[in-house]
Amino acid sequence: MPQPTVLKTALSGAGLPPGGEEKIAAYLELLQKWNRTYNLTAVRDAQEMIPRHILDSLAIADYVEGNNVADLGTGAGLPGIPLAIRYPQRRFVLLDSNRKKTLFLNNVVRELSLPNVEIVRSRLEEYHPAHSFDTLTARALASAGDIIRRAGHLCKPGGCLLLMKSWQLEQELVQLPPDYSVENIVDLHIPGLNALRRLAIIRKGS
Repeated sequence: MPQPTVLKTALSGAGLPPGGEEKIAAYLELLQKWNRTYNLTAVRDAQEMIPRHILDSLAIADYVEGNNVADLGTGAGLPGIPLAIRYPQRRFVLLDSNRKKTLFLNNVVRELSLPNVEIVRSRLEEYHPAHSFDTLTARALASAGDIIRRAGHLCKPGGCLLLMKSWQLEQELVQLPPDYSVENIVDLHIPGLNALRRLAIIRKGS
């Protein structure tokens, strides 16, 4: 568990709603606890989790559009859980096929009282909800083409895919399906993290 003052300082400019900081702290505590048994993330130190997981996830908050968001291959809930805490008025579906990870995430939703979050255990290509989403997020998941091939049906016309990567994006963005286009590539600067983080904003045609 990170020191409260350290976490408070790190989250000071994150735009969290009242009670958000406490929910982030509780999430980190649960993540560290479950990580001992289920190996949810390679990062073991709670202090290190702040920049590498929490601030990294919140760095894309301003790019999230609409009220319905799906986090693809969410893993331990990144970036979905921090974003859902940041935006309690938006609905988030966190999607992963791993039983242990979805078990952990259902526990997080209960413990943190996150009524705006739904956990779905499914492969991307097998998930067919009644509605599509305004924004899809994917953090270090797969190539853009593979994500669109498997989960493009989840994005509504005119919606966007926020693709988070830590390496060069341009090569994999050259040959997107014809109804998708790269709107922007943003270099993300994460406080306390000395590593390259990039965000590709991909728009689905309307």
